[in-house]
Amino acid sequence: TFLWKWAKGISQGEFELVKEKGTTEILVLTKTEVKKDLAPGSYRWRVSGILPGGSTKFVKGHWEDVKIASEWNAFRIQTKELATPDIVSPTGTYAIGDDNRVRFVWEAVDDAKGYELEIVPDANTAALPTQVIIQESSAEVVVGGPGGYTWKVRALASVEEPEKRKSNASEAQVVFDDPWTSPIRM
Repeated sequence: TFLWKWAKGISQGEFELVKEKGTTEILVLTKTEVKKDLAPGSYRWRVSGILPGGSTKFVKGHWEDVKIASEWNAFRIQTKELATPDIVSPTGTYAIGDDNRVRFVWEAVDDAKGYELEIVPDANTAALPTQVIIQESSAEVVVGGPGGYTWKVRALASVEEPEKRKSNASEAQVVFDDPWTSPIRM
């Protein structure tokens, strides 16, 4: 949100916003507030009050309103990197039930709006890779059955646009065993 006050006697003017190596946006308005959603980058902004009473001057072959401009104000918007989630379980060898359901758990990350969970079977496991986007710091997923898997989790800045900004991945290897052939892990 950009806020300012007009100088005495001025009731309208222009708001000018310039993105570094980008476009210039000029809005003519009477209010003293502009709300903008801005992408990361460097910007400059200023306001120019238009003098009342039709004051004009001849500039570059045409008449323009006489304006009183503020100084340029510069600022930069940077994105904060999301932390990498820490894996809790499963890791190592893990017994799965007849329904092949496994609860994957990791530590929540500050500022994360969701998580991307990817489960990839190794070359000797007859199963398909799985990828899910969720908002919680755990997920119950049906895996393809016993065998070796690598699972990865990333924190997301947005679940609606998961490719927009994400953390580095945490990764763990796990072997899912049939519960009748391995000891139960608690």
